[in-house]
Amino acid sequence: MLIQFGNNQFLLNPDGSMYWLEEKSLIVGDLHLEKSTSYIDQGNFLPPYDTIDTLERLLNITKELLPNRIIFLGDVFHDNSAFDRLKTKEKQLFKDILKKNVIWVKGNHDNNFKYVNIKTYTSYKLKNFIFSHISDKKNKLEISAHYHPKVTFKFKGTKVSKPCFLIDKEKIILPAYGAYTGGLNISSDIYKNLFLNDYQIYALGNTKVLKIEKKF
Repeated sequence: MLIQFGNNQFLLNPDGSMYWLEEKSLIVGDLHLEKSTSYIDQGNFLPPYDTIDTLERLLNITKELLPNRIIFLGDVFHDNSAFDRLKTKEKQLFKDILKKNVIWVKGNHDNNFKYVNIKTYTSYKLKNFIFSHISDKKNKLEISAHYHPKVTFKFKGTKVSKPCFLIDKEKIILPAYGAYTGGLNISSDIYKNLFLNDYQIYALGNTKVLKIEKKF
């Protein structure tokens, strides 16, 4: 689904990524790679397939859209040692993705992560847009992540919960891109405190993005 934001065009993709047409840039947030393996030390086991699924989806969308740049909005890894837990194939996929020009905004989960030839930023400004991990109410034309927004609605008589984009005239919050990520429902007061204007909800469907009417 194509939207206008700050007099630029952005394509909302059903995988949770966003493509900035004018800058040929792919934007993603909250991959949380290796989240499943982070629970092993706590005695909890999750099937360790989240990383390969997330990286393959990201590689597929880059092959489809051919961006010149990838902008990561933080929490690429679930913790600062997660990169060391990647399997050989996963590391290669990660390196393939990083062959693109990368802007890496640090998150709260991976704020100490360092990778050769990758510079990290607390926030990044490109043209008139500010890219952050956590939204700051004072920022204008800000694109961020962190909250993993989700919306619950009825579809063909069935209640469903889906990750979503939240967008108004000044802010965009992206859904989490990672395979094993929960979400904060849009009914939370957090969103009401962040958005100065009436915001729009765009839910991720299997093959397309759906605009959802607010009913709360």
